Parts: sequence; C-alpha cells; structure tokens
Amino acid sequence: MGENSKSVTVSIWADYLIGYERILGYFKQAQKECPQGVGLKKDRKPSETHITLQFKLGDKRVIKSCGCNLTMQGITDALRKAHLVASALESLSSETQFLGWYDDVILEKNVVKNDLMTFGEAIAKVEEKYWSGVSQGQSRDRDNPSHARTWLSTYGNFFKLLPRERIVNIEDIFRALETKERGTKTYGECLYAFKKLATTVKDESVCLGLEDIDHVQTKFLKKQNAEL
Repeated sequence: MGENSKSVTVSIWADYLIGYERILGYFKQAQKECPQGVGLKKDRKPSETHITLQFKLGDKRVIKSCGCNLTMQGITDALRKAHLVASALESLSSETQFLGWYDDVILEKNVVKNDLMTFGEAIAKVEEKYWSGVSQGQSRDRDNPSHARTWLSTYGNFFKLLPRERIVNIEDIFRALETKERGTKTYGECLYAFKKLATTVKDESVCLGLEDIDHVQTKFLKKQNAEL
C-alpha cells in the first residue's frame, strides 16, 4: 500500500473521479486489513464523508467517530486507530476506562496533557532520575559497567523503540510494546519501562492506557540440558 498511502490533491475537476476512485479502492483495502473485531465504515455528510470505527463494546455493537475524513491520509490514520482500539479492547478492563482512553487517544481531546514533551525529553528525565539514585547502597555511576548494563536491560533497550523526536503519546507506546510477544518476560519488562516513563513525566492519559494491560508471564523458555 506504499504508493496508495500518499495524499491526493484534487487540483482540477477532471481529476476528481479518478482521485475518488483511488480513495474508495484504498478504503476497501484498509477494511480488509482491519484487526478482528474492529471495522471501518463511511459516514456521509452533506459537506464531507467521515470514517467511523465499528466494534463490540461489552454486549453491544457501537459505531464511533475516529476523527478521520475519507481521504488517503484519513484512511491511513483510521486503520492505525483501528489497531489501537483492538489492542485497548483486550487490555482495558471496564467500559468507562475504555471510553476515557478513546477520548484521549483516538479523538485526542486532551492531547496537550504533557506540555508537548517529546519522548527524547521524557527519556532524559527518567535517565537523570536513574543515575541520581543508588543501587544496593551504592551511588550509580555511568562508568560502572554493571550499572550501565542494568540501565540498558531495565530501560534503555526499550526506550530505543520510541521515536525520540515525537511528542509523548500512547499510540507510539502501544506500537513499541506490540513488538514484544505478549505473555513473555520481555513483554512485562518493556511495559514496566514505559510505565516508568509515563509516571516520571506525569502523563495521566498514558498512565491510564497502560494501567490494566495484562503483563502476567505465561510463556517460559524451556530449560535445556538442565542436569549438565
């Protein structure tokens, strides 16, 4: 879908039908790529056509706006949001919590909660707090190989998954978390690192989005040659 994902500008009326046909074709392809349980629908208005998300919430089927218009970029954004909704439906435990998350993340009603702090700035705050602390009664030292390894395994390796130049947001955190297999030790460690980042910068929407994600380890590496 790489070529289709580019925005289309209709400069003259003769191009309109061709452009609209491309948009419809891209929309149909996006519908096929939606995660299970979440679908895209068109909502035609007199002035423009919006995209809505359709999914089951509790025991009812709902259709909700996702803040996207029927354009090439709007379809791309709506598909991305569909995947975020599918993930949130699995991880958030109550309808009230989900609806609050939906307003913050999908509709971006409270997008300026962290004073536009970038991931790079947030990571720097976590790092500053880490290195000013102590470990086993000993002040942490950046030149200490053991301390440096602990920083990397606890935070650094997971923070590398985040786009440092972008404003802190739950969508990019979910995307980074999804690179780890749910139920593994690494998944739980990654979630812990991201929760630490969210609490350090006091981003309530991110804290809420991560709060009830199941991090229980259910998959374990088989011990080989245990008796050797």
